Amino acid sequence: MGDMEIIDSKGVRATFTDEGVKVDIVPTSECCIDCGDARLMSDGGYIKCYNCHNVTYIDFRPHA
Repeated sequence: MGDMEIIDSKGVRATFTDEGVKVDIVPTSECCIDCGDARLMSDGGYIKCYNCHNVTYIDFRPHA
């Protein structure tokens, strides 16, 4: 089974896995650059903010 994440408007993230639930805070580097909301959705290769609908690109790959 795959993982599922739920993020609320305050940036609290609950990740549901086969091992249980992990709760943490979304880092500001993964939030919308315009409004700061942590609820971002993938929309055709771009990242779209749930709150202000800003379309942006955020690099989530780990940096070397």
